[in-house]
Amino acid sequence: MNEAAYAVLRDGRAADAVVLFRMNTQRYPNSWNTWDSLGEAQRAAGDIESSKTSYRKAVILYPGDKGAISAIAEMEKARR
Repeated sequence: MNEAAYAVLRDGRAADAVVLFRMNTQRYPNSWNTWDSLGEAQRAAGDIESSKTSYRKAVILYPGDKGAISAIAEMEKARR
């Protein structure tokens, strides 16, 4: 599912990718990677608050998710 969703995201269809990634988080709610991917798509779709929430969930599940930590910091910095 992640591969298909990333293909959609790369095709420039971020909103559609969000739907697919959200389905993946519902199927695998304890996978940090599904939440990280959803955060990436939400960010690409311009939904910054949802993106930060998803990235935070990824970090809760895997505190070593440096990509999510970095993305949250970048979005917080851009907000200022």
